[in-house]
Amino acid sequence: ALNQVRLPGGDAAAREPWRMACAWLVESLREPEPEIPQRLAAEVDPAAWRTVCRLAGGVLDAPLTTSAGRLFDAVAALCGLRARTSYEGQAATLLEAISDPREIAAYPMPMRIDADAMAASGAPPALLDARETIAALLADLERGAEPPRVAARFHNALAHGVDEACAMAAEQHGLSLVVLSGGVFQNRLLVTRTAEALEGRGLRVLVPELLPPNDGGIAYGQANVAAAIDERGRG
Repeated sequence: ALNQVRLPGGDAAAREPWRMACAWLVESLREPEPEIPQRLAAEVDPAAWRTVCRLAGGVLDAPLTTSAGRLFDAVAALCGLRARTSYEGQAATLLEAISDPREIAAYPMPMRIDADAMAASGAPPALLDARETIAALLADLERGAEPPRVAARFHNALAHGVDEACAMAAEQHGLSLVVLSGGVFQNRLLVTRTAEALEGRGLRVLVPELLPPNDGGIAYGQANVAAAIDERGRG
């Protein structure tokens, strides 16, 4: 899982990626009101930015999220691709599309252990800490790095992070099989980079083929469970 960050405005954050850019900057830079990034300056009203900074800092009510999709939204906004979207996943799709496939460098995305979850379950759940990722990415942009290179380095960072977390889990539980699922793994570049890293460790990787990896797959499973319950009740 990713470390938690505020979801300023709730569902509005999914429609306005600049909100997630703000939330991740507040979390990553440890500043209550970071400056509006240059690529967003013409798109975001300063008063609205200040309000969202307060939401992101937890001063006002804002739910917490560990969504990888919202992290992609933040990066897309920081790269100047989309401050606002027309449909779910648009910003993430654009970020994948512009990524330079030749780029092999990656931003840091360290893995840490969730002590609270470990105390509750006895197992050390891994958290991927994207705060360093965002800080390094922003510094790269401020130095003049082009968005295609930045986007690729971000994808590589997440692929490396997932690889490390899965490898740790596989070793702890004596497993040799990894299943990559969830909406974020509709991203072909991310799937490819992650699978290559895991297979390089000798792990077998499975990805959904007949069903979508996102909420569509969950809905299919729920429908099957409901059908089985109904059938059992009739029997």
